[in-house]
Amino acid sequence: MTTAETSSETPDARIADHTAWAARGRWREAYDALHAEGERLRAEIRILTACNRGLVRLNEAAEARAITAEAQLAAAMEGAVRVKPLEWFDQPEGESYRIGRCDQVAYAVERSESGQWGYKRQGQAGLCVSEVGGQLFRGEEDAMRGADIDHKRRILAALEPNPAAQAERDALIAAGPSK
Repeated sequence: MTTAETSSETPDARIADHTAWAARGRWREAYDALHAEGERLRAEIRILTACNRGLVRLNEAAEARAITAEAQLAAAMEGAVRVKPLEWFDQPEGESYRIGRCDQVAYAVERSESGQWGYKRQGQAGLCVSEVGGQLFRGEEDAMRGADIDHKRRILAALEPNPAAQAERDALIAAGPSK
């Protein structure tokens, strides 16, 4: 039996065949067959290693193009509207709440009498203790994050898209990254 005859079998099956030859005293044939199998496998490894290097280079090139595209998109969006964040202040002495402000907008974060953390907007009655449909806030930082999200949502809801800026953005995306 030659290596060519066993090429459709698995390597384990071929080795088992060669081991059987050795058991029947055909040591030289078994050695030659195993040596040939080893050479064939080393050649496959060299080919696969070269292919892997090529894939790594392709992946690195694709990643570089993606980074370039993101930078171009960020540059195109430069100057676009963004929501100013709330600025959070330490608790006033003797008080149980913290204040977050952005110009004339104010939020307070505090723990209710029942021990639940929440926030409320200036002029709002009651305490929001979770995002809409979300889990209850687990602490002060979580409630502050909820207030920040509420602040951004309210402002963004009052904005509308600029069709000219959207068309420029779409054209940049369609053009793809520059080389």
